[in-house]
Amino acid sequence: MPITDTSDSLVTRNLTVEDALTLGPETALEFQELSAPGTPPSGSLLAYAKADGKLYAKNDAGTEYDLTAGAAGGEANTASNVGTGGVGVFKQKAGVDLQFKKINAGSAKITVAEDAGNSEVDIDLGAVAIADLSDVDAKTGTGTTVVMSGSPALSTPTIGDFSNAGHNHQSAGGGGTLDAAAIGSGTLPTGRIAARHRTAARVLYIENPAATDEFPIAYVPDAATLVAVRAVTDVGTVDFNIEKRSKLTPDTAGTNVWSAEKQATAGGLEQSSFDSGSIGADEWLHFSVSAVASSPTRLWVSIEYVID
Repeated sequence: MPITDTSDSLVTRNLTVEDALTLGPETALEFQELSAPGTPPSGSLLAYAKADGKLYAKNDAGTEYDLTAGAAGGEANTASNVGTGGVGVFKQKAGVDLQFKKINAGSAKITVAEDAGNSEVDIDLGAVAIADLSDVDAKTGTGTTVVMSGSPALSTPTIGDFSNAGHNHQSAGGGGTLDAAAIGSGTLPTGRIAARHRTAARVLYIENPAATDEFPIAYVPDAATLVAVRAVTDVGTVDFNIEKRSKLTPDTAGTNVWSAEKQATAGGLEQSSFDSGSIGADEWLHFSVSAVASSPTRLWVSIEYVID
């Protein structure tokens, strides 16, 4: 049927008075099923039936509506917050409008931002100061690893134990400049440097040495190991040995460091091997001369040992 208005004339054929009376409010309208028509002129709306048995309307924007959709009635939907804790985001239902609360940052310590591209609400840390962490427990050293950010200055720290300082500080990759483990074990990069820091030396100078000379050289409070003995005369020879004597009995003969006497000469003696070179803690080192020949007038003796 074409669109009509009050200016159009209506042509009727064989229309009786009875036919006109039947066009009342209780009369059904019959629509012929057809394909969707084109878009009507501005300000107009078309109603029509299609082959699927449904009634449609098309507005002047060309949008088609199924007039039978929802004819049976829809559901009375609502919404609610579920769960046992936290704060829900649903507020209320106003008519057909489901209303939700907004997510808001309570302070600058938290940021809330819309990520429209990913359909997300992003929540992140904002400006958090040290004072904001006042209720965080301090580290008490119960863990196995402490990682510090940057290079903080340590003011008068108390170090309780170096037992786990097994890494090497000899290079930047190993911590730099200090090998803490090596200090304890005596294995610094150059073993000689480590040994020198733990080495003690005693020097004797005896004029007119005699076969009856004997006297203490040193008291060694810590366990040690003999490293070297050097002895030189001006002329002649001096036979000698070194004894290890107990802490409270320095006048009682002890154990010789060599099983046979050693001889100092004008050419010099340097001895680095010992039959009993280990010195116990709290022991005396005692020098004893057993023989003199060719009238030496001066004797120099150097005794060197390393603290274990």
